[in-house]
Amino acid sequence: EELYEVVQGDAAILNLADKRYRISGDFSVSSDNGWLLKMESSSGYDVRCEIDGNGRTITLTGEKEIEYHDEAGSASTTLKSAPMLFNHIYGTVHDMNIYCEKSLYGVPKYDSEENNTYNDGCGTIAYSVDGGKLSNIDVFGADGVFVQAGSPGGLVVSVHNEGTIEDCRCFLQVKQHLVKSTEAARFFGGGITSMATQAKITRCIYYPLSDSKSISSDYTGTNGRVYLGGIVGGLRIYDGKIPAMTISDCSSWFKCPLARGETNNGARRNGAIIGTSCYLDGTDKTGTTDCQGNWWLGSSVGAGRWLTSESAAIGTKNAVTPQTPTVPTIN
Repeated sequence: EELYEVVQGDAAILNLADKRYRISGDFSVSSDNGWLLKMESSSGYDVRCEIDGNGRTITLTGEKEIEYHDEAGSASTTLKSAPMLFNHIYGTVHDMNIYCEKSLYGVPKYDSEENNTYNDGCGTIAYSVDGGKLSNIDVFGADGVFVQAGSPGGLVVSVHNEGTIEDCRCFLQVKQHLVKSTEAARFFGGGITSMATQAKITRCIYYPLSDSKSISSDYTGTNGRVYLGGIVGGLRIYDGKIPAMTISDCSSWFKCPLARGETNNGARRNGAIIGTSCYLDGTDKTGTTDCQGNWWLGSSVGAGRWLTSESAAIGTKNAVTPQTPTVPTIN
């Protein structure tokens, strides 16, 4: 109840940049109890203050129903989803654990003819880090739990306006749902964030619990630009601002191996660190800068799509193999 009052109930008084709140105990947030499922355009549930998680665990649970269909006239499917914790992060959220007891689904968006546009996005912590900061947060879940959307992110959907994510770890399965043909569009999925513009991600980890519980897409087309990345899915122009994305000292166990005899030619769609380091502005242009110290599995590609070279896109691979992360557990 206290968290609700800060970000929604009395937000005009309590949710201000000069306010700081410290969580004193573990608790659950449920979609069944009115904690809403949110989209980019929705209002409320933003964070403009500082929220100190104090090492506590917030459980995301509930089974709020979402009616979902692919195309006009197609059969509807009822999905049951836990909520995202917040909407947009303008302030600071740090030092907490996010435990997903139930799966999370993006709220579908439809065009005027009731065809699914697949522009839905979903993360666990928030829709976006909009000039704010996330730090020292672990995201994990019950067995078989995942986050699924057209643009899914293990922590958030988007990072922009100089937003920062640092010292965060994700152990959750990320699933991109794009059954309908999307030949003209670009869609991203990422272990930390689906997409980014002007942002910095440092010392973050994506560690899937198994190969089958990693990052995946059900896209079946041949020409669509669908990119998946262990840390970042891809880059986009946001609010007229061109990407300037820095990824440093991050580690990813997302497997993106080359086939026997295949070379890393920069034309792939999956990367252990980033799906694509390019953004579209008439033509593809490089949107990463000052990347360094990143590590990924030796058999994998670090950057799926790049223009000059992989090292120019995400830096030279860190020669020091990091320790395998310890998967958090719920008490």
